Amino acid sequence: MNRLHSRNTAVTFYLMLATDFRIIVLELQVSRTALNPTDVVRIVLDIEFPIHYDFVFDHDSAIIIFELAPHASILSLTQAQRGDIPNRKFSTAQGYAVSQRRGSSDTEATTSVLAILVRDKHTDLVVVMEKGSVMATFRPDTIDAHGLKWSPDGKPMLMVWDSPAYGAKLSFFSAMGHPLRQFNIGPESPVSAGLSFEISGTGVSCVDWVEKAGSRTKTKLAIGNGSGQIMVRSQGSQSLTMESQSLQHTSVLCSSTTAIWQHLGGDAYRPVEGVWDLGADGIGEIELVAVSCQRQQLASKVHGSPNVVFIWDTQQRSVLAAIIYQKEVRQLIWDNMTTLLLIVTAESTPSFHYWPLSDMPPGQVSPPLLKGLSSSRWEGRLLHYYDTSDSEPSFEDLSFFMLSSAKHVDIVRLDDDDIEFPSIFDGSKRDGRETPLDFTATSDALVRSMQPAALSTASDGSSIFF
Repeated sequence: MNRLHSRNTAVTFYLMLATDFRIIVLELQVSRTALNPTDVVRIVLDIEFPIHYDFVFDHDSAIIIFELAPHASILSLTQAQRGDIPNRKFSTAQGYAVSQRRGSSDTEATTSVLAILVRDKHTDLVVVMEKGSVMATFRPDTIDAHGLKWSPDGKPMLMVWDSPAYGAKLSFFSAMGHPLRQFNIGPESPVSAGLSFEISGTGVSCVDWVEKAGSRTKTKLAIGNGSGQIMVRSQGSQSLTMESQSLQHTSVLCSSTTAIWQHLGGDAYRPVEGVWDLGADGIGEIELVAVSCQRQQLASKVHGSPNVVFIWDTQQRSVLAAIIYQKEVRQLIWDNMTTLLLIVTAESTPSFHYWPLSDMPPGQVSPPLLKGLSSSRWEGRLLHYYDTSDSEPSFEDLSFFMLSSAKHVDIVRLDDDDIEFPSIFDGSKRDGRETPLDFTATSDALVRSMQPAALSTASDGSSIFF
């Protein structure tokens, strides 16, 4: 199951629910004055057997990728229209990127731009589309492109990186495909401000790129490689001013310099005193990296210690805290509205973990509607709501976390001041008891069960909904 998107009117929103075998997109309407929203208006889309999916083009369309089909499909959610992109390279999000290109002012609407990797004549090709039409195609000068990302500040800058087998090589382009070599990272990257941005060791294994808090022109880029090294670079999309730090994982942690927490199960954690040795094979490739846009902090997971989360102070280049879980860590998500680090592990029980501050213990949350269930895999997704009545962008809007399995879903509200994590759903209460939202139900039954609750009340007395 994937994500919720609130449209600009704050009256209508789409909810996309999906497994590896089915996608349903629901259109819901809410009232800005009533205490409760209306029910689901209609089922926009209900198809079977996709493997990947996402909203594109101002969320009026969806990209659908099937495992056995050599193309990616763009389906309109407002009319009977479909377009195919032949020879897509990957069947996951690894092979495409969606950007929100901002207007020249805060009040000017944004436009959604899609970039997708395809193979053409045995070489990589990037196709850039806006509002369903191709605006550019270009070859990124890669041997075997492994992924791509748009700049998170909304500027038309695209980053493409090569397979780890060919070393650390990241190239930057404009939306029209013009090379921006001054930003490149790799063996032939330029030197700026006396710093070389090449990463040693094997190539790029993971990437995270976030917008710096309070800035529309500065971003933070983190790149992990195959030898336990992370490079963090602060850069501006309109300037060549860049700062970089290199972080190197080590297999020995000491409680005198690092807050070490061990998960005992449930919501129980204990501090670890002394030295914690991860062993000779405790590092290896960087598998996950997540950057905080508000703090000088970064979280990572390495291949050799899949149950350990490292939390870094990037300014001091040191491990601020380490959390040792009983199960493998599958997701690291930094919510840059609440400053919470959210962690999903391989536990069968429906829960996620959070890390609030370095001097506080971590915690565990079990979404109310999922208690008592079990699944081989739970997936988390961060969701944000922006109050469209406010013309100024704000980091104090609403933040939510969706936890789902192949059958069930719940969405909780995040708050780092009062960590209660209430569910936003109240329509699952039947005969005075709470029942989980069952995604395997028929479309009609699913629609009847999806009745969101009002989330907050604005100062003018109107209700704010997700």
